Amino acid sequence: MLAFGLEHGDENRRKRLKAGADYKNAEIVSLFKRLRDAGIQTKAYFMIGGQWETAESALDTIRFALDCGATLAYFALYKEFVKAVHVLSEERGPSSRHDAFAEYSQMAVVWDATYSAYLSDPSMKGLSSPATQIEIESYAQLAKLGFRFSDIVKYNDHHADSDSSSSILSNVTWGEPSEYFSIIETAYRRFYLRPEFVHEYSKLVREGY
Repeated sequence: MLAFGLEHGDENRRKRLKAGADYKNAEIVSLFKRLRDAGIQTKAYFMIGGQWETAESALDTIRFALDCGATLAYFALYKEFVKAVHVLSEERGPSSRHDAFAEYSQMAVVWDATYSAYLSDPSMKGLSSPATQIEIESYAQLAKLGFRFSDIVKYNDHHADSDSSSSILSNVTWGEPSEYFSIIETAYRRFYLRPEFVHEYSKLVREGY
């Protein structure tokens, strides 16, 4: 299995991020297909949030994650490291600016408990939007194989939403943190809770993943 830092599904944004700017989406799709045909699985790492990000461009990344042919996908929460370096280098001692960049929280992933509850109670709440029947059925099959979102979701720390840190979180989530976290949830649900991934995961388990 090979891992690739694709960062974003939008070619223009990927160029702005200076992350593999010379590679087109079609080339990535072609590469992943050649690897799949050769029996090599792939991990694709994406990043959602930050400068120039919008809800629509974030959804572009989710769409490309589904279309590119990667076996697994990870969606990292953007953190403002570059600006933090400048702030920390300017400050000679503790300050509110320093504290704002140093304070992080971690996204709580409760999806396993929620989908498990859906299996016995379809009226269960706890997701940003109601679970579909396909999602519920896919999760049930994946759970039997040992799948857990808690094992898959990584890089989910983010700027804290309290005190001075909240302005940083707002800046890197296009001013809508709640919508941002809803889209992160959407990314994982769309990628993993589909019949195609159930087939992929079954194969991974057979191969010792």
